[in-house]
Amino acid sequence: MTIQNKYQIGETVYLRTDFDQKPYYITQIHIYTGGFSYSLSSNGHDTGAYEFEISSVKDSLLSLGIEKQ
Repeated sequence: MTIQNKYQIGETVYLRTDFDQKPYYITQIHIYTGGFSYSLSSNGHDTGAYEFEISSVKDSLLSLGIEKQ
């Protein structure tokens, strides 16, 4: 079996809906029938996110309060 997840443990990612665009580090990867979810950590704050909710690229426009159309 080959598992092809987009992100790796220790990688820095950003939440697509986080206006602060603070960096999170991937600490765990969870494998489900329908895809992946990730445990993320940033300055003592832990959260979970599905693969489509995170990005490896910081969204500078969002951090300025400008939402993409």
